[in-house]
Amino acid sequence: MGKSIMKVIDEHYQMTEDYIFLCGRHETETMLGGPRKGEFHLIWKKFDDKYLILQDEYFSDARNP
Repeated sequence: MGKSIMKVIDEHYQMTEDYIFLCGRHETETMLGGPRKGEFHLIWKKFDDKYLILQDEYFSDARNP
């Protein structure tokens, strides 16, 4: 993909005592593949006094041929 620049379009988060849920849409400009759009979901879980990433997912709007 080469160098890319990601722009977050829309994001929403919810937080509980032990979790942070973040989801949103992104547009990524790539040198080799052109613009790509999609969505992302992240879940952080609190371990001791730190939040660590528990799950990280990215989905592309592009369809596979």
